[in-house]
Amino acid sequence: MDGNADAAIVGVNTLELAQPGELTFAESTKYAPQVQQSRASAFIVSPTFPAVTGRTFLRVENPRMAFIKALRLFQFQAERPQGGGVHRLASLAAIPEVIK
Repeated sequence: MDGNADAAIVGVNTLELAQPGELTFAESTKYAPQVQQSRASAFIVSPTFPAVTGRTFLRVENPRMAFIKALRLFQFQAERPQGGGVHRLASLAAIPEVIK
């Protein structure tokens, strides 16, 4: 890892749309100019991606696959019900006599 190991990441986004607190990725060095302009807090990049001052990089062999895994983690977190684990629209049906 290069950069701020304490960067708080609360979501994921595209390179162009990422905001502070979000993670994104750059698959190749041709995206170096966009990385310099991006507002993302951290970037998943390849081991050979050039260093960019003031940027936090997670260096992996396959940035696209690592980003997909991050998407899944944040998707799971977003789908979890809030407030005790029961969705506000959940309801219970009466148990039929046959099952009792």
